[in-house]
Amino acid sequence: MNDGAMVASPELFIERHFELDKIFKVLVQWHRPVQDDNAFRCDYIIIWPDRRRSSQGFGVDSVQALIMAMQKAHVELLASNEGRAGCLLWLGSRNLDLPLMGSVTPDDFQRPQNGSEA
Repeated sequence: MNDGAMVASPELFIERHFELDKIFKVLVQWHRPVQDDNAFRCDYIIIWPDRRRSSQGFGVDSVQALIMAMQKAHVELLASNEGRAGCLLWLGSRNLDLPLMGSVTPDDFQRPQNGSEA
């Protein structure tokens, strides 16, 4: 127990590099999950060329916390202007190959073609 205070998880666990417009890189880093009161927390950071975004996923164990953090980061990448425009790639593909929640698909975040709204 930690008296309700957030426990820092500075230890980098895994990371993935993405391509942005074939010029820039976007880096996502997930930190090792840590126990946070009665749950586990996995911090992550998305490092864009012009900004940073930090958040976390929570779970009943470290595996669920990591999966939740990966799902959240994936949604953030897909929902970004760059992701919606199709400018964000992994290994040359728009498929970023990260987990998503069951009801969510990458197509949910694509901009409509020809400027029309779906």
